[in-house]
This record gives sequence, C-alpha cells and structure tokens, in this order.
Amino acid sequence: MRVSAYIGAKIVTVIPRGATVNVLSYGTTWSYVNYRGYTGYVMTGFLSYTGSSNPVVSTRALVTASGKGLNLRSYASTSAAVLTVIPPMSEVSILSRGDSWTRVRWQGYTGYAMSSYLTFLPD
Repeated sequence: MRVSAYIGAKIVTVIPRGATVNVLSYGTTWSYVNYRGYTGYVMTGFLSYTGSSNPVVSTRALVTASGKGLNLRSYASTSAAVLTVIPPMSEVSILSRGDSWTRVRWQGYTGYAMSSYLTFLPD
C-alpha cells in the first residue's frame, strides 16, 4: 500500500496475499483502500473481488494479439515470467481490469495480460 497513486510513492504498509481490504475508491490503475486501520493506494490489478462487490464492467475479453498470441504473465510486468501464450481470438475471463494490465483466467491459468491486446466484450 502506498501513500499516493504512484509506483515510487512511500510504502504505508505491506498487505499480505489473500488479505481482505475495503475498497474506498476503485480506479482502473490504482484503488484507494483501507486495511487494518491504514488507508492508501494499491494497484487495482493486484486486487481480486468476491460476491457482488466486483467493479469489473466486462467479465469476458477476446485476445486480439497477432502472431503466436498473447503472453500471460505471472505479474503485471513485461519482465515477469510467461505462464503460457494465449492464441489469437481466444476468449478469456476477466478477474480485474487496469489501463495497462488485466488479470485474466484462461484454461486453468491465471495471470496478467496487456490490456491493449484485449477486446472487452459486453456481458
């Protein structure tokens, strides 16, 4: 969690994987959250939602990358390990959507894909 919506901003606290946070304000890249009395910003791509609180407008997308397909990565970075390559025109399930990266599920894999190579489908 950071003091402002900037990757270089001071870290307020570290939120462990699987912890529950209260989303105060949802954004496509950064969300403002509360965790155990701390408030600050976290990258939206690292949040997952349960129940009806999911702010994702679309839950499906089509891979529009050309060539061999779209790299599905372990975290939201081009330096992250490639988990698999999703073929062009494949449909993926959206878990959380950001401006640059979208967390998706495809054929048992869960990871991050570049948003610019996805076409978001209406539900």
